Amino acid sequence: MAGGKRKGASTGPPSEAESLNRIAMGLDRVARAIVLSAAKDATDAEQALQLNMAGFTASEIAVMYNVKLNVVTARISDRRKARAKRLANRKEG
Repeated sequence: MAGGKRKGASTGPPSEAESLNRIAMGLDRVARAIVLSAAKDATDAEQALQLNMAGFTASEIAVMYNVKLNVVTARISDRRKARAKRLANRKEG
């Protein structure tokens, strides 16, 4: 689509479904930007966990950071284990 023009010869306004889809895509981008901005000082593993907790799938996170899926799943798993261990230590002490 050169110049952002829509496909086909239709010159009317977009359908309600098309409009809602565009809005959803825009909100998704805004949400991603906010989460990435909020997590910028965290480690890669902590960022991955925060994004996952915010509802992003491991595959979406992998695309955002341009890393392999198994790297992201390992980071998320490691952070969850570390948090669980830290919480267990707090309960003991």
